[in-house]
Amino acid sequence: MSENHNSLLNSAKHPRAASYLPTVSTGWFDIPVLLTIFLTIELVFLLVEPSIISSPIYWIFIGISIPIASWLILRKFFLIVILRTPLKERHNLIDERWEEIHFSGWGGDKMIGHHLIAEEGNPNLLLYIHGYGSSMASGESRALHLVGQGMDIVTMDLRGHGNCNLRNNWTPLKVTADIEALLDAVLERYDCPPSNFWIYGHSVGGYIGLRLASYPSSWWTDKVSGLMLESPATSFPLIIEDQIPTILRPTMPWIRQVLRKEYERIHPDLTVRYATAQIPHMGLPKDTPILLLQASVDDRLGRKHYDLLMKYKDQIICEAYLLDRHTHTSRDDSSQRREHLEKWLKPRLSKHSERLL
Repeated sequence: MSENHNSLLNSAKHPRAASYLPTVSTGWFDIPVLLTIFLTIELVFLLVEPSIISSPIYWIFIGISIPIASWLILRKFFLIVILRTPLKERHNLIDERWEEIHFSGWGGDKMIGHHLIAEEGNPNLLLYIHGYGSSMASGESRALHLVGQGMDIVTMDLRGHGNCNLRNNWTPLKVTADIEALLDAVLERYDCPPSNFWIYGHSVGGYIGLRLASYPSSWWTDKVSGLMLESPATSFPLIIEDQIPTILRPTMPWIRQVLRKEYERIHPDLTVRYATAQIPHMGLPKDTPILLLQASVDDRLGRKHYDLLMKYKDQIICEAYLLDRHTHTSRDDSSQRREHLEKWLKPRLSKHSERLL
């Protein structure tokens, strides 16, 4: 890395969007661990001394153990559902112009990003962030459409998605830290750093994009030129609550407590709590132009996330459109989305180009 690049990173690196300290191990003195040991000892004792089944004391222990086992099973179920990404098929990018970027993400995890240069000396770099359960291959057509508008693209399979493993203990703040590291790594590929930085986020990628645009760091701190959101998530609590079966909704206060403690274990420097993991608390970029393209019939997130963002439309610079010929999934695209995006983007790209001349 050149001296110029090093100075940019060192002088402007103020990471604030994510959490960065490594996860703290609970050891043997964690309540779930101790309860699991207790149940294991009880089971082993039963196997060694099956005659104990005739003892009243044994049935007293059984009466105590059933609710404990139920609590442990439910707790494990919720943590797996919420903190482990779904297993998806792996897909590779089609366009041969993509170049790999190897870098270290959150906790030193080895990761791979992809970079596509539209033209040499391009002043515009766009970060494309795919959604939860998706991959950068699924959104490749959108990325290539943006390349066609004259923008360099940097993207990656988010941890636990596509060709990236790391499915366990998945959190949005880990992903945010990964992306910050990717953006530092992509700077090495430029002789002169891009003067304009753009973000495109789909679904949960929009949630991450809102966070990044609200707390920019490193070389791109003062270069965020625009944020494009496609059917974005705006509230992590809403996402979690939609995953909980209806019959278990009465347990939500307990689930929130379990998640709070687990997130605090994963991120000792946690800056976002359960109740604040949504806009405006987790981020609301008030000085960045925003294009919001929302599928009118969103079969994945519904309209709750869109409605939440619209509550704050007077506090942001936002053009919002409901697309009646568009769906939530990134595998399908529509001319309606492309037309609105080009109409919003072209004058802004022209304005930045004129400023450079």
